[in-house]
Amino acid sequence: MLELTEHAPTEDYAALRGAIDAHGPGVDLAVDDAGAGVASLRHILELRPRFVKLDIGLVSGVDRDPARQAMIAGMVHFAAETDCVLVGEGVESEAERRALRRLRVPLGQGYLFGRPGAAEDLVRDGRHARG
Repeated sequence: MLELTEHAPTEDYAALRGAIDAHGPGVDLAVDDAGAGVASLRHILELRPRFVKLDIGLVSGVDRDPARQAMIAGMVHFAAETDCVLVGEGVESEAERRALRRLRVPLGQGYLFGRPGAAEDLVRDGRHARG
């Protein structure tokens, strides 16, 4: 998996797509920080990633904010039409998790699910994500 962030400026999408494709057909692309700015939306439109990570700014307080819910609902529609998978970033409360599930966002990451750590620790301890 390759992840492209809002902070990676891109002038030549054809060259970037070529560099991604050079890694082979088994490599998926994720675009991070969707909704944080214009660049991430352009990345999504130009590169057609397999995963789109909804920025914490959209996710935080989604359970209490109809505008955030409407924006995410639009992204859910986009994901369904383009066959990409949404990931809600920064899920910190059970209420946010429930709201994202109600909106049909299939994956989430954030402190509600666990603190960041080394993959080796997760395997060794037998822990896994919940959703």
